[in-house]
Amino acid sequence: PGRLHGLAAGCHALLQLPEGTAEQAVVATAATMGVLVNGLSLYRFVATGAEADPEPLPPALVIGFGNVSEHRIRRGIHALSQAVRSPAPH
Repeated sequence: PGRLHGLAAGCHALLQLPEGTAEQAVVATAATMGVLVNGLSLYRFVATGAEADPEPLPPALVIGFGNVSEHRIRRGIHALSQAVRSPAPH
């Protein structure tokens, strides 16, 4: 199971994925289910300007939940749990 961080910080949370999870495959699979999230690697690239980090960081998702109904949040959580269990091949 993943770990959720940052809920008290605002309208985004960080979901740390299990070690070895293909972050972009989870993002792609979630998108096919209608749930749009970003992989944390997108932000790491923007922040550092580097194409590859010298030390790979654990896979994680950035999840926005501002202006989203409770029903849609529950649906999204369910879809993300499926996407983590069965990500598309990368």
